[in-house]
Amino acid sequence: KMARLSYDPTKDPWARRHAWRLHPAFSLRSSIFKMAPGLGIATVLFAGYMAYNKFGTSSKH
Repeated sequence: KMARLSYDPTKDPWARRHAWRLHPAFSLRSSIFKMAPGLGIATVLFAGYMAYNKFGTSSKH
């Protein structure tokens, strides 16, 4: 137990180099959402366009 209490992770060079990987900005979820930043807006606009085209216009064929 005494060895655990005296351990300082800031002195370990490997722990310092590994710490940036644990930051929330580099998580898998964040990476996936940053791949296509405008996909959500584009999907909503396209769905609105399709709904307007289907229900908003009258077809006189």
